[in-house]
Amino acid sequence: YRGLRAGLHKNPLKAQMLKDFAKNPPYDEFGMLPFLDELIGVDWVIDLNEYQFAYDGEGDSIWSLADDVKKGILKDPRDVDSTPESREEFDKQANAYTFGNRMNFSSDISNERSEESARLFDELLILHAKLAALTPPQGYPSAPYYYTPEQLNDFYQRNVLDRLCDPRIPAIYRYNFPEDLKEKIKAYAREHNIKE
Repeated sequence: YRGLRAGLHKNPLKAQMLKDFAKNPPYDEFGMLPFLDELIGVDWVIDLNEYQFAYDGEGDSIWSLADDVKKGILKDPRDVDSTPESREEFDKQANAYTFGNRMNFSSDISNERSEESARLFDELLILHAKLAALTPPQGYPSAPYYYTPEQLNDFYQRNVLDRLCDPRIPAIYRYNFPEDLKEKIKAYAREHNIKE
């Protein structure tokens, strides 16, 4: 567990699952790994990048939020004792940090830049544009955006989020999660005395 600085939330069950996955990767019949959020849910990691933009490409925003949580200025919205008010404050601060730290390509290249620096900037711009073109609007399933309950309620009221894909519900409890896989995960948890 590396903490909020890596976007993670303390959860012994999920931490143990990841350790076990590292020892025995759960490859499918094609030798590929499933998306981890399908196995451990989306609530464990906060990723502030969304909608084809690298809002926190360097990780500065999540580090700033982690520092605020560590100092007691903010409360991690995933904590059991978080409140609607503390989650709203976290959301506001996250938005402020991401707005301040986003990569901005909308300005001209300064004349003070060296030719090499300008070339690297252009290459970075092209790389970001290509990545954005390949990324679905909602992000990749392996890195879905974390929403607080209040954000989701707002989205539902405005009809902009599909209730069947509710990211508050861990993948294992969603309507379309394979029953056989759910039973295997529950059996594994019982066998290793892991409680949620």
